[in-house]
Amino acid sequence: MGRSGIITFLLLLVATGVQAQECDEFFVSSIAGDSITNAYRAEFFGTAPDEWEVHKVALGGLRAENFNGEKPKKGEPLFDYTQELIDIDPAIIVLMLGTNDSLADWENPDHSADFAVYTNSMTSILDRLDEAGIEVILGIPTPMQNIDPMGAKKAAGEVRLEALYRPWLWDEAEFRGLLIVDFYNVIVSYPGWEELFADGVHPYTDDDAGRYLMADAAVDAIRLQYVPEPGLYLSVLSGAIMLAALLKFRAPLPIRET
Repeated sequence: MGRSGIITFLLLLVATGVQAQECDEFFVSSIAGDSITNAYRAEFFGTAPDEWEVHKVALGGLRAENFNGEKPKKGEPLFDYTQELIDIDPAIIVLMLGTNDSLADWENPDHSADFAVYTNSMTSILDRLDEAGIEVILGIPTPMQNIDPMGAKKAAGEVRLEALYRPWLWDEAEFRGLLIVDFYNVIVSYPGWEELFADGVHPYTDDDAGRYLMADAAVDAIRLQYVPEPGLYLSVLSGAIMLAALLKFRAPLPIRET
């Protein structure tokens, strides 16, 4: 199923093979990212089964290079959040970064240098987590809206997210054989989704609907990785769980062209 076929709520296993475990076993999981991840942490903790030990590694304003300890966030000391995840040693994490990166130097029409910093940092993060034996589910960043203050900045970031960041994340997930949780489509498939945003960036309002949408999607994505039948592939399209294939082993990664 291609990206053009994604209409509504979608969790798609793009790997050609992942061995699964019982979803009700004790294991450690974490969500990781920036302020959008921070926004749904309480709902994630409350939605996750009691058998799961859950963590959150996130801070508002983080770009990928900040997360990976390459450059400090403005006003903060240098800190390696990737290493913090490795020290926690979760079995699986849901990682979403890119929103703040897309806003860098937002009035400059040439975003190539900043985008290269993002992709290099994300590649390093994913390599380090893979070397540590931590399964990663990549989150597709939620939409941004032209809402003041700084509505034009948010609109510029959304253009970059759609043109550069989301496609790169899909391609990287496919290359590495990772699960995707498509937070973007989770949000925009919700009736009246525009009302979920109080500020045009963070999908939450007083009714918490946006936060619960993201928390439920994260928990469901982890369940897909840890389903009872080994090798069972699931995709969720229009809210319906569909069996896609029965395979047992992860295929070797293709050779990336340089």
